[in-house]
Amino acid sequence: MPPTKISENGIALLQSLEGYTTTAYKGSDNVWTIGYGHTGPEVVQGLTITQQQAIDFLKSDLSKFETVVSGALKNPVNQNQFDALVIFAYNIGGARFMNSTAVKMINADNYEAVPDWIAKYNKIDGVVSPGLQNRRSAEINLWNTPDSSSTVNESSISLSSTDKVFRDLYLSGSMDYSSWSDYIVTGK
Repeated sequence: MPPTKISENGIALLQSLEGYTTTAYKGSDNVWTIGYGHTGPEVVQGLTITQQQAIDFLKSDLSKFETVVSGALKNPVNQNQFDALVIFAYNIGGARFMNSTAVKMINADNYEAVPDWIAKYNKIDGVVSPGLQNRRSAEINLWNTPDSSSTVNESSISLSSTDKVFRDLYLSGSMDYSSWSDYIVTGK
């Protein structure tokens, strides 16, 4: 089943991209903002909040964007792709996201084109923003990161008994990723 909630890793990335402030400020779009990028009619000049209030705003905002992303997609995405799309939508807004070519590419089963279309959202008033370029790069990197929580139907692949032993050791935590990846690459 495709993801419908942003992961803890996705939330951590969003928090790092948004930054955190306890005092309302006017963002580059001239909109009052507070916490982790929260906007709304309650955010006015002089407003201050606690970190817990910022987290509460973030949870509420994320719920809306999870619904927007889930509702816009006709084709499945993995957890990292979903997280990247929620972070992207959080930044550009729900309506822009739903009408974006990135969504159209996913729905047309053209997943490879998505990073190029996300990257195009890097301007403020027609001028390339280094901050938005960095943000888009982080979203694209997350989109392109294989989802380690994805499950594979073992009947569709052939594993030797040795491969299964090493796989099980890795999945149980008895083998670290470096050793596992060395085994995958070298067979030793």
